[in-house]
Amino acid sequence: MSKHSFCTSLVLTLFYLLFTSLAAFAVGTVAGTGITVPSAEVRSDTNIGYSNPLSFTVSQDHGMTLITPEVMGTVSPNQTYYFPFTLTNVGNGSDIYSFELSGTKDKWSSTLIKDDNANGIYDPTENTPVPSSIPLSEDATYKLFLALTAPQFAVTTETGYTTLKVLDQVNDGSGYYGANGVFYGGPDSDSSLVQAKLINPDVTPPTISKLMLNDRKRFPNDIVSSHLKVSANIIDDIPRNVDKIEIWINDSLKYQGTAADWKGAYYNIDTGDFELDLTPPLDPGTYTFKIIAGDKSGNLVNEVIAPLYVFSADDQRMIGPPVNFPNPFSPLSGQKTSIAYTLTTDCNITIYIFDIRGATVWKRSYLAFEEGGKAGYNEIIWNGISDFREVLGNGIYIAKITVGQKVFGTVKPAILDHQ
Repeated sequence: MSKHSFCTSLVLTLFYLLFTSLAAFAVGTVAGTGITVPSAEVRSDTNIGYSNPLSFTVSQDHGMTLITPEVMGTVSPNQTYYFPFTLTNVGNGSDIYSFELSGTKDKWSSTLIKDDNANGIYDPTENTPVPSSIPLSEDATYKLFLALTAPQFAVTTETGYTTLKVLDQVNDGSGYYGANGVFYGGPDSDSSLVQAKLINPDVTPPTISKLMLNDRKRFPNDIVSSHLKVSANIIDDIPRNVDKIEIWINDSLKYQGTAADWKGAYYNIDTGDFELDLTPPLDPGTYTFKIIAGDKSGNLVNEVIAPLYVFSADDQRMIGPPVNFPNPFSPLSGQKTSIAYTLTTDCNITIYIFDIRGATVWKRSYLAFEEGGKAGYNEIIWNGISDFREVLGNGIYIAKITVGQKVFGTVKPAILDHQ
């Protein structure tokens, strides 16, 4: 073998052993540690020799891991979901890490809270804010929560999101696996996008109360005017949450208003007062009336009154005989008596009360559309006092309900005061 060939083989063998030794020591050695190899065996084809002692130092490496077991949660409006995060310094030396939150959905909010218990489970007593930057020694961890809060009036199909980004101070981009299986070094920054979808905790529909047609509570088999005025109080347990009101007549949609446009109806979103003059007038016939109210979560409620009857404006008459109660009654005891009757249409009504001699002692007129002249049920109160402000004496009186010169009905209230 030539001298040149032997030297070449010797050098190759030496470098092979050198790098093999370096790799073996670097696998599990902390950065900054000095390594000395006393000697390295050098082989040629015919000879075995040893090198001089070799020395080197393990280089410094930096990096991190940012881990959360959850990236999607569910949350109620105006509530917070807490995503647990663990930041680990996987470098071979101390480093400083900074935090950034960005991309939070409009009206949602996010913040970082330290996991004081370091257990990944949020405790309401944990409220220490995470500083903008923290130092971590090698292999150290820092546990925190990303708190994502939904707005109070968010739509329940909405998904909020935000991004957490962490950067280390030393950016070398290097790394290796140690003998313990830990990866030293690695990414100099990391980020995580988390999302929270709103669930629907609101399962309670709005309430409809004080429902009136032409200023009166209506019942099945009632008679209504062809000109229908609707009023009600419609409110939800969540403030300002009513989103839709509809009026249906015989399964036909006659009105639909939303929070964006109540379309000519009056609706006070704070008090719940609703009023609507329904047009066009209804034709004579039998009807089913239905009002529907909905909230922003899609919960619906409805009230139905059926059947209701509408008569022709030319068909002015009284349905059945009028009634009078209590009868007899005692004005001196503070009692009053009611005169009740049902009209087919809105009429201009005049009621006369006569004494037994035929003298008029009391007279009242009621216009169409007002109490006393409404289509349907009417109830007039008489206190037993004449138009001359005298408490009338014991006896039987005659009350006539008239339209023009036509008498629709008669009742005979009696006064009985014990003296």
